[in-house]
Amino acid sequence: MSANRRAPSDHWLRIPLSQPIADSTHVLRFIDLILVEVRAGDHVGTSYMLSFDYAPALLKGIVDQELKRQILAQPADAIRGAYERNLADNEYIGQEGVAMWGIAAVDVELWDLLARRLGIPAAVLFGQHAKAVPV
Repeated sequence: MSANRRAPSDHWLRIPLSQPIADSTHVLRFIDLILVEVRAGDHVGTSYMLSFDYAPALLKGIVDQELKRQILAQPADAIRGAYERNLADNEYIGQEGVAMWGIAAVDVELWDLLARRLGIPAAVLFGQHAKAVPV
């Protein structure tokens, strides 16, 4: 199963809230979701970053400019290597906060891509134990 990854695409969705959400320091009138996709062959892996007005343009820029160049033309199932390269390459801008949100989004989309290529739920890759959870 060796297909190479192609550039992730991302989409920025701004969702207005019918009622603002407020705490002692912020009033949120919308939620931003940045959807991130990566392709290998006919399969697409997807993840998203949620931003409550926490620098959505910066989040999108981290994925666009910094992280996606690390995964281009790499084997689709070389997930740990992509994660480690993204950590190392972001050493100077930081490996926590907004940078880690972007790194995590790329990591999740790669695991989702692998699960889709294998035709199994992503939970199985991580050792799914329960078949169902009562609610």
